[in-house]
Amino acid sequence: MTTLATSTTTSQDALLAVCLFAAFADGEKSDAEREEVRRLADEFGSENLPSISRQILLRKLPLESVVANLAEREDRLLAYEMALGVCEVNGSITPDEQDFLDTLRRLLNLGEAESRTAEASVDALALSPVSSPGLPAATSDPAESDGMILKYAFSMVHSKSSQKPSPPSPSSPCR
Repeated sequence: MTTLATSTTTSQDALLAVCLFAAFADGEKSDAEREEVRRLADEFGSENLPSISRQILLRKLPLESVVANLAEREDRLLAYEMALGVCEVNGSITPDEQDFLDTLRRLLNLGEAESRTAEASVDALALSPVSSPGLPAATSDPAESDGMILKYAFSMVHSKSSQKPSPPSPSSPCR
């Protein structure tokens, strides 16, 4: 397992470390921030989250060292966007989180224009409606919503019935 304390690290571990620093920036234990970092680690397929977290909490991993592992401009910009997203996940950004983001932006050598672009990107993502392929768009009409739910459920049943059934799992209550 590669960790940030070693000289060879992945940019994904560095990105996760930046997200953890962002989550710890305000000194609060936010479930929303913790869940967002966990979700990102799952997306990356990283199993190093506990190790990275421990190194940060024990102050064995400074932010400067983490940022040094982000050589590509795209990785640095992504790190800022991800940190911003973690800080915003539970509402507004606190003064401590803003101080962290300012420090991070300086360490990442991001200009004002780049950080504004990143902020606009994160805001657009946060304000965009959630959609999933195959799911109908949301509606405010309850009758229309009910019809859409039924239609989607029927389509799911139909698509599953055309697939080969899988055997029940050993933990399944029904056999």
